[in-house]
Amino acid sequence: MEEMFQEVMMQKRTSTIIDLAQVEKGENVLILCDFHTANLGKLLTAQVFQRNAVPLFTIIPPLKAHGDPVPEPVYKMAMEADVIIAPMTVSIGHTPLRHEALKRGKKLMVLGEVDEAYLAKGAFDADFHALRPQIEKLAELVTKAKTARVTNAKGTDITLSIDGRKGQPFTGFTGNGMLASPPCLEVNCAPVEGTSEGKIVADVSIEDLPSDLGFVLLKEPVECTVSSGLVKDIKGGWEAEQLKPYLESLQDPNIYSIAELGIGMNPSAKADGTNLMDEGSQDNLHIAIGTNEYFPGGTVKAKGHYDLVMSFCTLELDGVVVVKDGKPVI
Repeated sequence: MEEMFQEVMMQKRTSTIIDLAQVEKGENVLILCDFHTANLGKLLTAQVFQRNAVPLFTIIPPLKAHGDPVPEPVYKMAMEADVIIAPMTVSIGHTPLRHEALKRGKKLMVLGEVDEAYLAKGAFDADFHALRPQIEKLAELVTKAKTARVTNAKGTDITLSIDGRKGQPFTGFTGNGMLASPPCLEVNCAPVEGTSEGKIVADVSIEDLPSDLGFVLLKEPVECTVSSGLVKDIKGGWEAEQLKPYLESLQDPNIYSIAELGIGMNPSAKADGTNLMDEGSQDNLHIAIGTNEYFPGGTVKAKGHYDLVMSFCTLELDGVVVVKDGKPVI
C-alpha cells in the first residue's frame, strides 16, 4: 500500500513539474540529469512522452560547483531544445547555459538538489496558480522602487539601492525566455553595486557552499557588516569561522559584493538546508554575495554566488512595508 501511495504521489509531483514547464505537444524537451537524479529524470521523461512531446533524456556527471559549465555537446543539445528541465545535484542556474537559453527564448526549469525524496516534501502542494498574481505584484513594486530596507529581530538592518533594477517574479511557471525553479517561489533583483549599507544576520542557512565545509543550516547566526556594497566583516560562531577563510581562499574581491535581494513567497515550503526550499520559503528572505551578471542589470562576475538566508524579515520599499515579519502585506 505504501509503495502504491509513493508511486501515485510521484506521478502527481512529476505531472505538476511538466505542467509548470508548460510543455506543449510536439516540443523537444531536454531532461538533463546527473547520476544522482537519473530516476527522477526517467519519471519526467515518461510525463513528457504522455504529453505528446519529444523527450531527450540525458545524464551527465554532477557539476563540481555552481557556475561550472555543462559539457559542450549537452550545451548544443540545450540550444536545439524548446524546453529544458534540469533536475541536477548542483544547479545550472548560474551557468552560461542559463543565460544563453533564456536569451534564445527557451523555457528553462532549473531544479537544483531535487530528487525523488525531495518531491515528497509539502512545498509542491502550493497553489501555484493562486500565488502567481501576488508574486508578480511584488515584482512590479520592486521594479518601481528606488530603495529597499531589510530588518528582522535577529539584528539584520540593511539598506540597498534598487533604483533601475528589475524585480524578477519566480512563480514556478516557465514561458518563452523565462526561468522557473519550483518549488522556489520568490521575487529577486540585483541591487545597485556599491550602494548597500548595514548588517546582515543570516540565521537560517548559507546556500551553495562546498559540502566539505560541513554546514548549510546554521546553528549560530552569521553576522556580516556591509559598507559600500561589500561585506567588510564576518562574525559569529563556528560557521562564521569556516566561512571567512573559505571566502579568503577564493582570492576574489568580487566575492564580497552584494549580489541579490530575494524574497521567498511559498507558504508551503520550510527550510531544510536545500537551496530551493530555504530561499523559496515565505518565512525567509535572502541576500547573496558574489556573481550577479545573469540578473537584469547585474555587473559582477565572481568565483561563486552564496545566499545568506534570514528568517521573518520585514521589507520596506521606499519606506512602505510590503513584507512584515515574513508575510506579504500587499
